[in-house]
Amino acid sequence: MTSILQNEKWRILSNYLRLFAGLVIGLTVTRLLIGISETIYGIYITITVGFGISVIITELLRMGLVPVLGVEVQDGRVVNRGKFREVLSAALAISAGFALAGALIMLLLGLWFLPQADDPEIAYAAKVFLGLRIATMLVVVGLTPFTSVLLVTGRQPRYNFFLFLERLSELVAVVLSLWVFTGLPSGEADKLVQIGTGTSVFVILTYTVCAWGVLRLGRDFRPKWGWPEYNTLRQIMGRIGWSSLQTLSMNLYVRFDILLVAAVFGPAGALAFGVATRLMGFIRQATVGLVNGLDSIFANLAGIEKRRGQHSGDKPAIHARLVEMSTSLQAALVFQGIVFILLLRNDLVTLWIGDVLDPAQAAGKVAQISDLSALMVLGIGLRSLNLGWMSAMTGKGLAHRFTPWLVPAAIANPVILVGWYLMAPESFSVISVGWVFVGMQVITHVILLPPIAARVLQIPLHRLLRPMAIPLVIALVSGGAGLAITRAFETNSILMRDGSVAVVVLLGLASGLIYTWRRIHVSEQT
Repeated sequence: MTSILQNEKWRILSNYLRLFAGLVIGLTVTRLLIGISETIYGIYITITVGFGISVIITELLRMGLVPVLGVEVQDGRVVNRGKFREVLSAALAISAGFALAGALIMLLLGLWFLPQADDPEIAYAAKVFLGLRIATMLVVVGLTPFTSVLLVTGRQPRYNFFLFLERLSELVAVVLSLWVFTGLPSGEADKLVQIGTGTSVFVILTYTVCAWGVLRLGRDFRPKWGWPEYNTLRQIMGRIGWSSLQTLSMNLYVRFDILLVAAVFGPAGALAFGVATRLMGFIRQATVGLVNGLDSIFANLAGIEKRRGQHSGDKPAIHARLVEMSTSLQAALVFQGIVFILLLRNDLVTLWIGDVLDPAQAAGKVAQISDLSALMVLGIGLRSLNLGWMSAMTGKGLAHRFTPWLVPAAIANPVILVGWYLMAPESFSVISVGWVFVGMQVITHVILLPPIAARVLQIPLHRLLRPMAIPLVIALVSGGAGLAITRAFETNSILMRDGSVAVVVLLGLASGLIYTWRRIHVSEQT
């Protein structure tokens, strides 16, 4: 138990180093792109988020591959070379098929949405940018099995390093276009093509180097030559099939919402939704840092149990303690993150992008983005509380026990939004998307999923929820104190007001983390 928890600390630390760097990169890239043009940012966010099939497919493949590859690994070593190589070969074949399907989907989405651009140069640049994203997606999805190998063999820091390089590619491409290659054409359309080209080149190079590095680990990590066995393909596709419900249920919200907003409200709506989802993404990233790779830990434990032919006496205790630790950490981060953004959302948006918006409309856009951000952050926070449970169930090969329950609300989301727009267009706005999103997350992740997870993981419901109690109380206290500060210093400088709130939230976060750390320490001693 002690060694597992020690490894967990290194996994989480490497996740957060990568995610913090991604946070800084995301903030910077958003400002730079809006500074070029709000229209360019609207197109960029529509294609990367709305047409971002690559993210969906890679997440889907990873969740399907980790349980199958992970059971053949123990302590970072392959225990069944033949089976592991067979699975890796089948995974590459499946990834190639998914990459081609993803390219077709992105192309069809582009043919539907991109002709709406009025400026011919912008329209052409958008199509070129889409083509570059498709090329990138083909490589990223095709080589995804090699990143899964890094996860299941305990090489989480190396895995995070390559993901960091992938995210850094965006920033490098923007910087090169704006300040290095100044002799190139400098129109808005030209910048979009340059940024797309630079990002694609760097991302493709990153994944190629990652695959080469995995192949150099030894013969155990090289795919078996020849057509993979049918049973192996069916096993992987079965895992992917159930995992797809989890991936698609979440992505259906954001991907559909951005396309609907872009179609109804144009680039201005895409801008508002894009910035709000960036803020929402920071909460999600903060919590993903805790669970990224957690499914591989449970897959390894499942493999050990399978090889022993029975459940060893301490495994249920290890499972429960890992789930409790994850839940407590998730709650500490989610609750304080929600408090921070709810209290300071207007000032955060103003500080972030207020000076690069059109001055004539800046105040209205900031207010709209702030309100939408509050709703999206609340919704994703409620969902994030369940991530540890879902990772545990996925890693143990039990995705089929909970993923069907994620689908109804995900389908209801676009149905409600389209129905609202068609039946009452005068009351439909960008904020409507946020309200529906929160409602669907409450139904799924607050009402339905906790009792399902308790039953599947064989952990009593009160024990599953108990780790959230203290972080919630701390968040309520810090939220009340922060609200009192914002009202008391309403007429004072933004720096004094927001700085005081930030200190209160940080103290609350520190209290929650200390509480969790003590729980982990007690677990290590037992």
